Amino acid sequence: MKLDRKGYSLLLLDVLAACVAALGANYLRFDEIYPADFVHFEQWLLLDLMLTPIVFYMMGLYRSAWRYASIADVKVILYAVSVRTFLLMSLFIFLGYDRGVPRSTTILESILLLFAVGGVRLLTRVQREMRQVKSLRSKTPVLIVGAGDAGEIILRELRGNDALPYNPVGFIDDDPAKWGVRIHGIPVLGSTFEIPQIARRRGVSEVIVAIPSASGRQLTAIYRFCKAAGVRAKTVPPVSQLFEGRLSLSQIRENALNAHRH
Repeated sequence: MKLDRKGYSLLLLDVLAACVAALGANYLRFDEIYPADFVHFEQWLLLDLMLTPIVFYMMGLYRSAWRYASIADVKVILYAVSVRTFLLMSLFIFLGYDRGVPRSTTILESILLLFAVGGVRLLTRVQREMRQVKSLRSKTPVLIVGAGDAGEIILRELRGNDALPYNPVGFIDDDPAKWGVRIHGIPVLGSTFEIPQIARRRGVSEVIVAIPSASGRQLTAIYRFCKAAGVRAKTVPPVSQLFEGRLSLSQIRENALNAHRH
């Protein structure tokens, strides 16, 4: 696969990270960058700088969308660094340089490289989230009723979709075990009974109900509390439809709780 500009930038950063990790490991182990105990360090470094980007390329580290990085991507980085270290050691032994390789240095270098490579990529996600935080400030603050799977999906969609005019500021859930818990940094503030007080305190004018399995009685109760708070209540499509793409979350405005106004 041909690399784009971002791919080449990551490749160059990885080469730099490999160099810094090797030198840093030497310094941590021997208090000097070029230790006498590491007889073939120059050969090791040259081979490292050649092999590392090749292995990372083969492992797909230049094809991922790192602004959406997750635990699964961290696992890929860990696996790539492990494969790179194994191949580097094997090749170095094959070339006859094994006697001059301090084992502790290779372990330290792998750890430093893992943090450097992972940090560079996760920084892309951090930058994306910082931009999201800035854009959310100008949007309408909303509460999400339901701190379950559906609520988490809605939160991610609201944060990631610039076309949606909502800024989620908190969750509402009737399960006391969830009160005070944070989901992607957003707190569960209290129960549906507390919607009026929480809405006033947070300056909320709209509430999104993310409980696809809610009964008519539950929805009526939620609307009653919303009406008492002077805020509008809206529902969302079932989670299955969100996953299957049959109904876009951008249609959320069309799902007002009109049926429960009386």
